[in-house]
Amino acid sequence: MKIQTGYLILLLGFAVITIQAQEKKGCLADGCHGDFLQMEDIHPAIEDGCDNCHDQSYDNHPDRKGKEFKLTDDLSALCFDCHDEPDDKMVTHEAFASGECVSCHSPHSSDNPYLLLSENVGELCAKCHEIENSERVVKHGPTVSGQCNVCHEPHQSVNAKLLKEKSPQLCFNCHTDKEKLLTMPTVHAAYEGSCLDCHDPHDSKYKYLVNEKLPDLCLECHDDMGDEIKTAQTVHKIINIDKSCVSCHFPHASETKTLLIAEGKKLCFTCHNKEYKDPDRTLKNIYKIVTKAKYPHEAVSKGECTGCHFPHSSDNFYLLNAKFPFGSYAGGADPENFALCFKCHNSDALSLERTTKATNFRNGDKNLHYLHISKNKGRNCTLCHSVHGAKKPHIIANTVPFGKWQMPLNYKALEDGGSCAPGCHGKLEYKR
Repeated sequence: MKIQTGYLILLLGFAVITIQAQEKKGCLADGCHGDFLQMEDIHPAIEDGCDNCHDQSYDNHPDRKGKEFKLTDDLSALCFDCHDEPDDKMVTHEAFASGECVSCHSPHSSDNPYLLLSENVGELCAKCHEIENSERVVKHGPTVSGQCNVCHEPHQSVNAKLLKEKSPQLCFNCHTDKEKLLTMPTVHAAYEGSCLDCHDPHDSKYKYLVNEKLPDLCLECHDDMGDEIKTAQTVHKIINIDKSCVSCHFPHASETKTLLIAEGKKLCFTCHNKEYKDPDRTLKNIYKIVTKAKYPHEAVSKGECTGCHFPHSSDNFYLLNAKFPFGSYAGGADPENFALCFKCHNSDALSLERTTKATNFRNGDKNLHYLHISKNKGRNCTLCHSVHGAKKPHIIANTVPFGKWQMPLNYKALEDGGSCAPGCHGKLEYKR
């Protein structure tokens, strides 16, 4: 009997201790809200007591099935009792300004940093902000990983859109290799401003997150060039295919004045080092012609392709930057028809029937240029000359296209003149 009484006293002792522990824990006792304490991050306010934020409305808690507690103050006022209030001089997140803190944060505890309701910040932001767009297949890394807070402050900022820093400095925090481009001799004006002028910070339909496809993106600023392209007879094909403008220009900065990726013929030969065939014509391998030519056209050998060609568009065929006849015949010896050639050459080579100075292509003083070009079917320069370079002196071609026929010229240079035997006449000689 003594043993039983002692055992009962021991049980009662344990019961008293348990009740005291439960009372000490209060709301956080096991079986009540003790699960709050199981989370990794616990709101420090819990340690000060639940009654700092909650006020019991009914005495029969927890038996009553309803709202037995109410907040001791407005939600925003409760949070701002401990946390700093919004600064009206700054750009403030609407949820923060309105005190809707619990739309992002748990008021008690969480397994996520900062008591966030989700480990993925992007999921929280997506509750209010439209982030995903199925048509925009190119995604910015922080967007894909749901880390909006890499670029944005969650509560308030001195910058628009709650950005942590202004662009481009914000972008340089990740794209560290791009910052040094600002020290190059020529920097794209748009790059000196904001990266967002050209790039979407979240997602895009286009590679590199650009806002528009090329060349439309570039033409938003370079509208004068856009107007030229719309009305031009000939447009450089590269503009509307492949990488468009960035095939020739760096988009950010360059060593050259016009942001070119290379200068002179080196740039042009990055594309014109192969033959291109269209249904109506074949564009020859200019690099091969020039490098193998014993007598390159001087304009090309100096590396100045733009001496004859516009790089973007032209009202002349082959992007020529001045008038020049198209086809085999010139339509008379009017120097205006050959304005391209006479940017460098003397127009007297065509206009004077007799001369001893204007040209070396003469028989005595009889101007053979004038002879070939002055009649109704005056020949074009390209019926004798290879415009980029040739193996013969005076850039005389071995063969020239006449329709589908490659007509041989059979030109030979002599000590004081020359001879030819083309398909249009027998062998003839001239002496100066």
